[in-house]
Amino acid sequence: MDAPAPPGLRLRDATPDDRDAVCALLAEAAAQTAGEAHHAPPVLADPAAHDWLYWNNPWGPPANVLWEQDGEVVAHAGMYRLPGLVEGREVRVGRTAHAVTTRAYRGRGLFGSLARRQRQHLGSDVDLLVALPTAAAVPGLEGAGVTQRDRAQRWFRPIDDDFRDLGRVPRPLAATMTRVAFGPRPHGTGQPMEGIPDGLDDLARSAQDDGPLCDSTWWRWRFLDNPVHTYDRYVTTDDSGRITAAIAVRPDRYFGAEFLQILHWQAVDADHAAGVLGTALEASSSYVAATLLATEGSQVAEWARRCGLRRLPSLIDDTSGHISIASDPSAGAVVPGRHWSISLAAHHDR
Repeated sequence: MDAPAPPGLRLRDATPDDRDAVCALLAEAAAQTAGEAHHAPPVLADPAAHDWLYWNNPWGPPANVLWEQDGEVVAHAGMYRLPGLVEGREVRVGRTAHAVTTRAYRGRGLFGSLARRQRQHLGSDVDLLVALPTAAAVPGLEGAGVTQRDRAQRWFRPIDDDFRDLGRVPRPLAATMTRVAFGPRPHGTGQPMEGIPDGLDDLARSAQDDGPLCDSTWWRWRFLDNPVHTYDRYVTTDDSGRITAAIAVRPDRYFGAEFLQILHWQAVDADHAAGVLGTALEASSSYVAATLLATEGSQVAEWARRCGLRRLPSLIDDTSGHISIASDPSAGAVVPGRHWSISLAAHHDR
């Protein structure tokens, strides 16, 4: 059971009418944590992005909860819905997106109660609760029964042999060092994705890892309907025209340089995975390197390794590494036994 609420505070479910107050809280948290390793996601402070992720989600309303005092929102946690695949079975996923508390109310245990409130949806309208938490959020999630199930690392590789961030190293030497460390860039065999092509549903169900069901509805919502960012998307096809791989990327900044962020990457096999990645890299030669978040041991991590991506050293990795999952076995939910696939969600678009 939750501990008694601090005097004057009320815990309740959030509604669309709370949007402006919640966005103001998120903007405050983003400003306070700017530059920190585990900063608040400023994109969700945008009202249009907030509505798109939570209230205009095609899979139903969110499980957002908040603490308020005298009508002022002082803490808020967001969890949106999406379909998932676990060992080939479609399940209902609740994906946590953020949890923020105004500075004056931190240290009062508000986050743990928000997480426990969200967990109550398990078994009724959510089969799995999935989080990619910051290190600071892990204790509160564990207290709510959301435990670490996997680990994710950031991977990267230079776009070209001429790796500009090697500084004063002569270009011929830099090219040699890059080829030895990362191998040749994969050859592109794809083309830009036009609209939402037929075949994405079949491609989504060919996934070898557990994770979100990234079908045509997901692609449209995630990449075409997003009100804040635009994305480059590429596909490969076989001789019959069947889609065999798809990837979505956008630029991002790491360590003061322009990187290509790989947000989603799926394929029927390693060869087509390399072909679609190569197409994205060839179209992105102005960036320093490509970066990807992948679960160690997963299919995507194996593709990354074969395509010359290497794990970023833990000392400079900006992820917590935790992938936390809760399920309700009494409700018959399938508990993921395979690696959980990371497809970066909306709140990772900084």
